[in-house]
Amino acid sequence: MEQNTNPTPQQPQKAEGFDVNKIPKANLIHAGIAAAGAIGVILPWYIARRGGSDGLNGFHPWFGYLVFIAFLLIVFMDIFHLSLNMEEKVKKQILKFSGYAVMALMIYTLINFETSGFEYKRATVTSNIAARGIGMYLSLIAALVIQLIDNKVIKLKS
Repeated sequence: MEQNTNPTPQQPQKAEGFDVNKIPKANLIHAGIAAAGAIGVILPWYIARRGGSDGLNGFHPWFGYLVFIAFLLIVFMDIFHLSLNMEEKVKKQILKFSGYAVMALMIYTLINFETSGFEYKRATVTSNIAARGIGMYLSLIAALVIQLIDNKVIKLKS
């Protein structure tokens, strides 16, 4: 009886990488809504009432950066959570917290703009001299829809 001294070569195991086809449709829709909210931060949030084309995006005031980062975190978690081998429960907690943070900051922005305004280049921008722009509405609607999805008011099929 001869013994085979050449072991059968093992096929190298492929590391599981990122595959777009494995992302559930519900996650892609959720990420798309958050991406629209992030785009809304870049668009004008405030437009001058005096008829000019002056406008400020969501990065003015400073908490627009937080809104932008929270929207991007939602996009990242929806798309890459499978590659990170993250538990579904942890992913949902991060998404809910990010959604709450975005919604709270958007409400704060609306209240602050209507009451005291914010400082920009040594001037106070209030609702008397500026109107809300399309970016603020887009970010606000995206934040609201994300909350409705996360709290199962709107149900997405996977």
